[in-house]
Amino acid sequence: MRPLTCNTVLLGDCIEQMQRLAAGSVDFILTDPPYLVRYRDRSGRTVANDNNARWLKPAFAEMHRVLKPGGPVRQLLRLGPRRRVP
Repeated sequence: MRPLTCNTVLLGDCIEQMQRLAAGSVDFILTDPPYLVRYRDRSGRTVANDNNARWLKPAFAEMHRVLKPGGPVRQLLRLGPRRRVP
């Protein structure tokens, strides 16, 4: 398990990155879906695994394992219809 310094951002496969962390070593988790909505932006780009739910249970299990007791998890979600910005 590798130690982290304060204010560290990890880039990579979330499950692989969290498996390298000690249990109860994370203060805060921020996750930014889309999850399983087949997201496509205006240029046609998609999000990997956005049509595959097999990774969700292992990812959330790892989040639970690495998060300190009482630590917050925040998801960025857009609810309701999309509005155009003028």
